[in-house]
Amino acid sequence: MTNKFLFTEKVNLPEWPIALIRKVSHTDSLWLVGGTVRDLLINRPLHDWDFVSSTSGIRLAKQVANAFNGAFYILDKKRETGRAIVQSPESTQRMTLDFAMLRDSTLTGDLLKRDFTVNAMAMSLTGEVLDPLHCQKDLGDCVIPMTTADCFRQDPVRLLRAIRQSKNLDFSIDPATYTAIRQQAHLINTISPERVLSELCTLLSYHNTTSGIEQLEETHILSYILPEINTVTLEPNGKQTGLSCSWINTVSALSMADHMLSRIDNIEQPDDPAAKGGALWHELAPHLVGLRLQLRDYFAESVNVDIHRSTLLKWALLMVTFPIEDLRHRLNELRMPNRSLDVIITLIETYPLFQQMSDDVTRSEIYRFYKQAGKVGPAVIFFALALTLIDAEIISDPPLLFRRSRILLQVFFEHGDEFITPVPILRGDDLIELGVQPGPVIGELLDRLLEAQVTGHVESRTSAVEFVLNQSIFDL
Repeated sequence: MTNKFLFTEKVNLPEWPIALIRKVSHTDSLWLVGGTVRDLLINRPLHDWDFVSSTSGIRLAKQVANAFNGAFYILDKKRETGRAIVQSPESTQRMTLDFAMLRDSTLTGDLLKRDFTVNAMAMSLTGEVLDPLHCQKDLGDCVIPMTTADCFRQDPVRLLRAIRQSKNLDFSIDPATYTAIRQQAHLINTISPERVLSELCTLLSYHNTTSGIEQLEETHILSYILPEINTVTLEPNGKQTGLSCSWINTVSALSMADHMLSRIDNIEQPDDPAAKGGALWHELAPHLVGLRLQLRDYFAESVNVDIHRSTLLKWALLMVTFPIEDLRHRLNELRMPNRSLDVIITLIETYPLFQQMSDDVTRSEIYRFYKQAGKVGPAVIFFALALTLIDAEIISDPPLLFRRSRILLQVFFEHGDEFITPVPILRGDDLIELGVQPGPVIGELLDRLLEAQVTGHVESRTSAVEFVLNQSIFDL
């Protein structure tokens, strides 16, 4: 096989931050390691730099943070690992610099304890590549082998990381490593749920999520993390007969979501009509061209740290067949933050409102949709499209579906003050002055009044008062 990447024995490292780190570290036993070296060798952009030293990583991180007027954190006191977050003097970009102490008495011993060969290289601060394990060939062949046979027993999160990194790098997993993942998949339940969640959220943030999720299913990792997912069809004797229809639909919907989200930046360009759902998305895309920038920023926005709306859309598609209480229980076990969990539940629970809208899409329907969906509304629309576009046969009238999607998205991005956050003409105190007794009836009346205001039936304080007086309080 011809190597995709050609290497030299030395890399030209950027002056910043390397020169200043050399100056303030006061040690010759400091190397770049892991993914940093890998990405330097294959010319991937770097935002995080990993260093290892024979001395305290915490002390080095503090020295560097002080020299750069940056922030300093202790990551792992036991392993002497610290972090400096600094800003380039030539830009506003912030950079993360992690410093750890050698895991072994020698650099080679440290590299042997790393997860995969493509991450088991080091580099001096003058750019010399240190590859005592001869790992550059694997990097050149775009393959991910485990470093040692007990790789996954040393740290089972590597089961997830192997699949995630293969998608991130567009590499394949070495066959022996893939077999080991299948055989040791049960170890995934021995690590903290926070680490599992972090790896899954990162995988779901990629534009090629689907193949990674399929590999999690093939290796049985997914069934250990989310046992409620029914991925196979069983005979009465328990024998597997193939993938279940619900799982096939889940994978198809995830693939459609990947496709739509990856196309937002180039939404005006022709799509592949031959792809599954491609013909319908090809028809829908022109309706969304004017909203391209708003959609891109919307889905890139974080709901919690490092958890974006696009990621939560895929979580909802992955778990759409779960009863809500089972979903809530499982994601609580994974330590999903409450705000992100609420978004996932809103996506699933608001989806029927989108599906049940009339052909004309009335102002009342728009108001009720966004009353329930709130800021999650555009994600609900993409959630519904992902589930719908995979099967052209269930769409009785595609133009009406596209029109509904366009109207709802335009309302969110261009008419939010009118439909989503209108200023109420009357408030609770006003209703009490009109003789309404305090209690739940106040909230119900205000909701009715706000809907009447949005639909144009109430346009002034006088008409609002008249509307309230005409309501039968005993019907509320």
